[in-house]
Amino acid sequence: MMVRRVFSRSVTALAAIILVVLLFSMGTRAQDRNPPARQFPDIQLPSPARGAAALSALAPYLPQLAASYGKSVDELRDIFLRDNTLWTDTHGRLFYGCEFGAPPVSTAGAESTG
Repeated sequence: MMVRRVFSRSVTALAAIILVVLLFSMGTRAQDRNPPARQFPDIQLPSPARGAAALSALAPYLPQLAASYGKSVDELRDIFLRDNTLWTDTHGRLFYGCEFGAPPVSTAGAESTG
């Protein structure tokens, strides 16, 4: 009789656990693996630009451009003004470009490695 009671409680507990797991798994929805792509505006600029020049060139497109990069207009504006390495190409795509300056001048008598 004791074994039967323990078995009955175990089965009841197992059934309750399975029911809870099923209820929670049915009530939740996983995030989309591939969310729909944001619309990128059709932009034609005369040349690549950065900083205030980029903001001026992109002014008519800023709301759409910022949204396509998941930013607010203010966030994108702040990034352009704060980060001098952020550029826009002639189609409005953003990229980072670094300037390294002139290469060092070799001095007379310096040995070349080769």
